[in-house]
Amino acid sequence: MTDPKRKYYEKRANVLIKNLHSRHFEACYCADKAEALKKALEWIPAGSSVGWGGAMSAQQIGLLDTVRTTAPSTGSGLRPRRSGKQS
Repeated sequence: MTDPKRKYYEKRANVLIKNLHSRHFEACYCADKAEALKKALEWIPAGSSVGWGGAMSAQQIGLLDTVRTTAPSTGSGLRPRRSGKQS
């Protein structure tokens, strides 16, 4: 990504983040997929069940694959939710 384009996205993101914070959302700007994946994983508490309803951005940064392939034995504590009915 070119430097002017990156600066544009950062500037727009800062406005969006400010607006989200005013509505009690947690938000941050990540410059690339790796940074976004790292931040998303930091925000998932250990031992949590994770579910999403078609979140394309989660798929694009590799979050879905990471959660699906992370076993409890790795120490991450992530457990993907099973699709379908829960008993």
